[in-house]
Amino acid sequence: MFGLNLAEFYALQSWLPTILTNLGDPLNTIALATSLTTIGGIVAALVIGPAMDRLGPYRSLATVYFAGVVFVALLGLAVSAPPWVLLIAAFCAGFCISGGQKSVIALAAIFYPAPIRSTGVGWALGIGRLGSIGGPLLIGVLLAYQLSAASLFYGAAVPMLLAGILVMLLGVKYKAP
Repeated sequence: MFGLNLAEFYALQSWLPTILTNLGDPLNTIALATSLTTIGGIVAALVIGPAMDRLGPYRSLATVYFAGVVFVALLGLAVSAPPWVLLIAAFCAGFCISGGQKSVIALAAIFYPAPIRSTGVGWALGIGRLGSIGGPLLIGVLLAYQLSAASLFYGAAVPMLLAGILVMLLGVKYKAP
């Protein structure tokens, strides 16, 4: 989950400005869309934590990841829509992607006993960095093959789907409510 989420996060942060520039979007729309992905993640921190406490970590995080599938794919539709659609999709995608990353850290913390908790979470984050390298590289390769922006975003929704499935499987394995 860490690798998938960080691949998604860094791919979006790294390539969204370039993709929107190539589409001819105005600079102010590009800057705002990119900023809104980060702002969405900040808002997510205020919402997802309490949801994890009330609804359970697996259900909450799976919901965030599955919503992320929708909003990342919506970015693919939004590239040919009015700018306000792109901005809303960027905010919501950032909410799910960045919010998912913050939440998966909290989820990982419950798997380790207190004496090694920081080491366990640190290893998870370290391994996740492979995704932070691989995600942007993959998008760069796909851009070199002249894939459309819409196709790139549709494909970029797949890691969120896989992360959602993995969280659900963990919830089943550990008999989460």
